[in-house]
Amino acid sequence: MSTRQLLVQARILPRKPLLPLLGLIRLPQAQMMIQLLILILQKKYHSLGFVDTAN
Repeated sequence: MSTRQLLVQARILPRKPLLPLLGLIRLPQAQMMIQLLILILQKKYHSLGFVDTAN
């Protein structure tokens, strides 16, 4: 099963979004993807002014 399929499953099961993610975290590829997502979210929040500029 590909990472993309797992992400689609995560969207299909909104009531249990953490279960597919917990399975993904065990995969090294997924850890990189999650780090990328976090970076992207941080940049979005930063551009919207939600992140403290001191950090």
